[in-house]
Amino acid sequence: MTFREAQSCLIVEDQAILAELLAEHLATIPGLTPVLTATTKAEGLRVAQTRKPKLLILDLLLADGSGLDVGEALLALEPQVKIIVLTADVHRLRCSRRLHQAITAVLEKTEALDRLHDEVKRLFPGAEQPPAPGRRGLEDLTPREIEVLKLIGEGLSSEAIARLLSISPTTAQTHRKSITGKLGLKRGELVLFAARQVAGGGLAGR
Repeated sequence: MTFREAQSCLIVEDQAILAELLAEHLATIPGLTPVLTATTKAEGLRVAQTRKPKLLILDLLLADGSGLDVGEALLALEPQVKIIVLTADVHRLRCSRRLHQAITAVLEKTEALDRLHDEVKRLFPGAEQPPAPGRRGLEDLTPREIEVLKLIGEGLSSEAIARLLSISPTTAQTHRKSITGKLGLKRGELVLFAARQVAGGGLAGR
C-alpha cells in the first residue's frame, strides 16, 4: 500500500541529533507532514497514541526498552500504519507476524540517510523528484551541516568532528552523507569541495 494524501510521520530514535537530521530530511517530501520525533519508548508511545501517525520510523534499541513495543501499540490503534526499522544489527529483529507485515523496510543506521528518503518516496508516489545533482547549494544545508562542512574543509576526520561536536561518529558520518547528497557531489568529492569553500571564504558568515 502507498500513501497519496498528506500523512504524519513519527521517528523514534534514541540519538536526538540523528532523529532531528532524519526529520529535516523527510520534511522535504511533499505530503509528509508533520514529521514528529521521540527519543525514548515512553515518549514514542505517548506520541503514537495521541497523534496516530501513518508512517513510523523506528529504532529497535531504546534506552527504556524495545522500539518494537511502540510499533505494536501503534499497530493496534492504526492497522494501516507502515513501519521502517532502523538498526545497527539487523539480526536483532524479532517480532510478531502482524508487526512484520507492517514493516516495509529494515535499514542499517549507517545507510539510513541514503536509503530512507527513497523508501519513504516509494510510499508517496506523487511526491516531487529531488533536484538534479549539482543544482543545489549551501543554502540547502542546515546550520549543523554547515558546521560539519567547515570542519571537513579544515581537514578533520569524522571521528575528530564527533569529538569536537560531542556527537557520535555515526551521526558525524550521517551528516557527511547528507551534505554530499544535498550538494550533488560524487563519492570522494566532499573533502575537496569543503577545503575549497574554506580556502575561498565560501563558508564565512554561515
